[in-house]
Amino acid sequence: MTALALTVGANLTMALGFLPMMPLMREAVALARQGVRVTPAWLANTPIDPTLNLLLTGASWAGLIAFVMGIVAAVTNRGRGMGVLAIVLSIIGPVLVMLFWILLATAN
Repeated sequence: MTALALTVGANLTMALGFLPMMPLMREAVALARQGVRVTPAWLANTPIDPTLNLLLTGASWAGLIAFVMGIVAAVTNRGRGMGVLAIVLSIIGPVLVMLFWILLATAN
């Protein structure tokens, strides 16, 4: 149960953590549509709050810990169903979060 809650919390934190980056993502998409190459150097010159980086890094680590806890729960037969669900959500969750934000940034 703890692994599932940690997985859901990490995915929600990741999803909400990208909210302040939406104007930056929209600007990158607009530049790419104009044929301008968006490089890491361009990203280095943009104002990104360091606490946002810390939040997203923490959410990533929480998701990794939840993945390991889900494996332990499934293997030791302590909440096998919840453990398997935590494993699946910790793998699929970040992909869905990124797809959501990419689709939102590229929407007209």
